[in-house]
Amino acid sequence: MHDHDDSACHSVTRSNLSWALFGNSFLAIVEGVVWVLSSSVTVSVAALHDSCDALTSLGMLVTDRVSHRYPKVPSYVALGSVLLVIIGCFISLCQATIRIFFPQPVEVFHFWELGLLGLGVNLFLAKRLEGGTSILEGVSSLHFYEDALAACVILIEALCVRWIRLETLDPILAIFSGLCICCLSINRLISVMDEIQK
Repeated sequence: MHDHDDSACHSVTRSNLSWALFGNSFLAIVEGVVWVLSSSVTVSVAALHDSCDALTSLGMLVTDRVSHRYPKVPSYVALGSVLLVIIGCFISLCQATIRIFFPQPVEVFHFWELGLLGLGVNLFLAKRLEGGTSILEGVSSLHFYEDALAACVILIEALCVRWIRLETLDPILAIFSGLCICCLSINRLISVMDEIQK
């Protein structure tokens, strides 16, 4: 009976991680297209974060298949996932800081649609994975909440574009988004490290 329950839990985890991989990949592609067409560093934060998350989701999906044999592996993959996001945030923050001193023109290209799409998809997937039983699902859920925050920042940019020049607003919002995601990730890093040391 226990084996059957364990198998069912693994099946749900694999399903959730598959959803995470699909959602991250889809959003990373859409955000990447908007980033190229708009030159928005705020969108680049979201695109880079989703790209890191897509790679992480793929690693998690592979890892879940061996987690019953090697129980510590998911914790190490979760650690790598959080570190990857922190590195991505650092790159985005550097890019945004450079843009403050060397502004570049930014085109408003479907920011409303992108923000609403990102918010909807990320909140749906965050809630779906939040109820999961594995550390991998917990980390993925947090990533989706972080992505929802990035989508909110894109919506704020779309709202404020009438009153503030995008060349000024865009890097400031990108720094705000990057710092928030980085702080959440550092907090998660501490909890994953605690999990590994148990």
